[in-house]
Amino acid sequence: MADFLTIKARHAGQEIARSFHAGQEAAFAFGRGTTMFAKAPIELYGRTEARVVSDAGEKWFEFGFRMDHLLSGNGAAGYTDAGNYLRLEAQWTPDLVNWSMGKFVPAPTPVVDLGDGSFEYWSRALNPQDSAIKTGALVCSQSNGDVRNNPLTSLVIAGVAQALPHFPYDFDLAGTAAQLQADLIALGWVGTIVTGTSRATWAISVPSVNYTSYAQYSSVGFPMYLIADFFGVINTPYSSLPFVGSFVDAAGTAILTKAFARLKITAGTRYNPYR
Repeated sequence: MADFLTIKARHAGQEIARSFHAGQEAAFAFGRGTTMFAKAPIELYGRTEARVVSDAGEKWFEFGFRMDHLLSGNGAAGYTDAGNYLRLEAQWTPDLVNWSMGKFVPAPTPVVDLGDGSFEYWSRALNPQDSAIKTGALVCSQSNGDVRNNPLTSLVIAGVAQALPHFPYDFDLAGTAAQLQADLIALGWVGTIVTGTSRATWAISVPSVNYTSYAQYSSVGFPMYLIADFFGVINTPYSSLPFVGSFVDAAGTAILTKAFARLKITAGTRYNPYR
């Protein structure tokens, strides 16, 4: 069950119990992006929803909201009610700090009639969150990291264990980075760059890696040691570091793994711009 927030509005020090516009009682009033008056408590959650859906080998971030009015518009153009009182637009962000408009298109099923007089409106982000088929530049590195993450005893790229000839690769030894770089290039990973000054500081960069399945992964392995679990007990085996990277899907569209959304509400065209 949702929580509710009571909005108390005051004028000249007196609490406002009812508000009217053109002779009609208003259920709420807002301005500058916030609710200034609400006759009834406001539902804090349950009106908006986010989900990740799989479609044709890709995963997409979708944002929806529920409204007890039939709206016109869509996720790309924004929505308006029949009387043009309100305009609703989906905003997107990867970090909850920098918000952008124009980052959504209509979802494949843009409107869902819930059958009780209310509707759900769904938008899909322009960029996929993941793709089974993708290409990216991989990096696995640590700077002043754990010295136990050395020597490297295995290396997996796109789900394939690399048959490198000089395991283990110990970054404490001179020439190890150059040797690992040469061995990876010899296996066909042209453009690979490996640097390393000690067992605590090293980096492996592999460009243009192709993936064909969600199940494929990339990592480096080292002798297993134990780390603390969620409760602080040192009992969890640890023996690998993942590669991370930036990817594009088969169409060349950037894959953005993090996404958040919110609903922006502004005055409709029947009003002069709020100043």
